[in-house]
Amino acid sequence: MASISSSTLDFLRLSETSAIKERRTPSRNIRQRISRQWIEACSEVLVDLRSTRWSYLGLWALFICWTIVTFSSWIFLIIYSISSTSFEDVSTACRSDGSFNPFLYEYTPWTTSGFFEINAGFGNYSFTEAKIIDIFWDIIIGRVGQAFMAFLSWRAFADYVTTSMNTAPVTYSAFSIIYLQDEPSTVSMFRLIRVFLSGRGFNSRVVMLFMIGSMLFLLLWPTFASAMAGYTTINKAFVQDFNNNFVPFSEFRPIAYMIHDGWRVDLGGDYAVPLFNPGASAGVDSTMYRRDTYVYDTCSLQDQSSAESRCSLQFAVSAYVSSFGFFGLQNTTSTWMNITIPSPVLNITAFYLSPKSSFFGSNWTDPRVGELKQPFNDPSRMAFTYSNTTYNLTYVEENGTCQPVRDRYKWGFSFIQVFLVITLHTIWIAGTLWLKARFQLPLRGGAEIPKFWRSLLILAGAMDKELNENEICPCDLTDRQLGSEIDNRLKGGSVSFYMPLERRCDSPRHSFSEWFKKEKWWCLALLTSAAFVYPVHRLFFLAAFFAIVACGVAFAIGIGKTSRSRILMIMCWFMVGTIVASGLSSLYIVEKH
Repeated sequence: MASISSSTLDFLRLSETSAIKERRTPSRNIRQRISRQWIEACSEVLVDLRSTRWSYLGLWALFICWTIVTFSSWIFLIIYSISSTSFEDVSTACRSDGSFNPFLYEYTPWTTSGFFEINAGFGNYSFTEAKIIDIFWDIIIGRVGQAFMAFLSWRAFADYVTTSMNTAPVTYSAFSIIYLQDEPSTVSMFRLIRVFLSGRGFNSRVVMLFMIGSMLFLLLWPTFASAMAGYTTINKAFVQDFNNNFVPFSEFRPIAYMIHDGWRVDLGGDYAVPLFNPGASAGVDSTMYRRDTYVYDTCSLQDQSSAESRCSLQFAVSAYVSSFGFFGLQNTTSTWMNITIPSPVLNITAFYLSPKSSFFGSNWTDPRVGELKQPFNDPSRMAFTYSNTTYNLTYVEENGTCQPVRDRYKWGFSFIQVFLVITLHTIWIAGTLWLKARFQLPLRGGAEIPKFWRSLLILAGAMDKELNENEICPCDLTDRQLGSEIDNRLKGGSVSFYMPLERRCDSPRHSFSEWFKKEKWWCLALLTSAAFVYPVHRLFFLAAFFAIVACGVAFAIGIGKTSRSRILMIMCWFMVGTIVASGLSSLYIVEKH
């Protein structure tokens, strides 16, 4: 019995242990599945990263960024050309082209005199800072940009010529220009033009003209980049007074009212009441959007609550003339700022009062018989006061000038030049993309489109074959004589590929449609994360977070081949964005407090 009891106890212990293991199995399976998914996702990410052609991806990423910047710049320039006055600085009467004009609406960047002027500038730099920016622009955009654009153009040209040679051979010169050179030159451009004029060009004359135009554009690109950008001095507006002294225009104040008998209220005779107090906008010029609108920073209804500190005199005069009129025509007692004044009323006149201003008088009708029934509604009557002297608008416009501020510069562009160059550049990008999408047809049985060394072999083989067939011995001829024989007897020669092209049935539009259907949810994630950047741009750390996440989604779409790989990549970028946003928010809090 003892042995049976012992066996029974052992059996019970084993049963209890099995039950515990069974209870632990589900949680263990979950952990194992998560671990396996994690390991497989990491392995897939490593495989995707190792299999990626980083140089090829980098070039495409650079080209996409270049394209986005170009198209965005073109759209911005169109908007700027339509509403350039909205971008003008209202605090100065010096316009972007260096001219003096207090009326913003009258400025336009489309003047031929401003073709070489830097009239779309920004910043406030010393000469050294402006020069450094200009040098970097010439090197990076001018020279490096030319090399990058030439590389892309030549790859697109090679794709087209490959397809063209499948139906019609090309001459030795055309073949050597496209396949044995990596960038345009003056000689190659003229040689290609000569081929085109000889009638032995490519299949499409439009593409031929585009290629020649692209070569000319790329050759001139450094010149365009340097000519359209530069630095110029920052200007300050001055007006020559009656004593032939140049006075800052900011010290000239537009007049609202003139109190001719101001001594009656302790203001002095012919007291000019400006549209705003002299100390309200120190150093700021009096500018207007149009001639019939009010001066910027004029006292408004919002200022009446703080009238004691800023606009008390202006609104006191406005209230007085609304009750007693202008020119002192009433012989009655009146009230001026809670002070009773004996008859007659104050002799107050005005110059120009905008209908959109908060001051009374724009629509006031003169009861006397005269040519002007509303004398203060004429913009040409605007006047300014400086040093107790009145200057009319005509004098200010004729004697106003913009003079450079010492050692202060802005860097920018000539609007007309940059608009023309960006338009040509947009056409070049569109044409290059069309060539790449339309004519990138791989050779059947060929590893790639021939480049330098393989092109040398193909050209040498074709020349050797044709020269032998026509009994031309190059050993007995000079280079000039051989070129003459090729032009006259071989009509420029003929080169073609022996491997047929693998035609694709799908158009570029259809291919993009299929790709978008496959990647639509990932594209939606990209657009969603990018869409949050602008609404939170005031909180720069949140904007940085969503921008980094958007870059991560784009990176995952370009690199990842599986969903797990892409999700893990986005998680890594999410963590980076969180770390960057946390750091920026900490700096923001420290700087704020």
